[in-house]
Amino acid sequence: MTKATESKAWEAAEWEYSALQADILAPFFSAPISPDQIVRRLRNVARRWPQFYPAHIELGIRLLCRKRSRGAEQMIDKGFRLMMDLANPTHYEKNMDGVIENLEKIWRFDISRRLLLMLAERRSLSTDLQDSLAYAEARLGDLDAALLHVQEA
Repeated sequence: MTKATESKAWEAAEWEYSALQADILAPFFSAPISPDQIVRRLRNVARRWPQFYPAHIELGIRLLCRKRSRGAEQMIDKGFRLMMDLANPTHYEKNMDGVIENLEKIWRFDISRRLLLMLAERRSLSTDLQDSLAYAEARLGDLDAALLHVQEA
């Protein structure tokens, strides 16, 4: 981990982000949180703590889900680059798995392929990530590339 992820600012961002997740999952004393409120709070976290990549990635994915793609892909890319720079490399697999799964749910194989290829430029992909890359390539119609990644997996 880097100094950024060990800072008081990172701790504050984690606290705010966790509070949001708790409000989404279990709104105890109020009405369920609306999608607009979620986006607003994620934007606030991303703005206040610009290195807190989980907020950038989730905000981008939520914007894509809401068909508000203006800036969404850039937000995901920014969060992903921050993750590659700041996260412990041993956690890439776990972090990537969730991001890729969410992108697959909304049929954004183009983005998942781009992110996986970015990661592959820095380090070799695990079998699972190679499989995800093969799946994205196949869904995008490049069966030769898909077969190549399946063989590498």
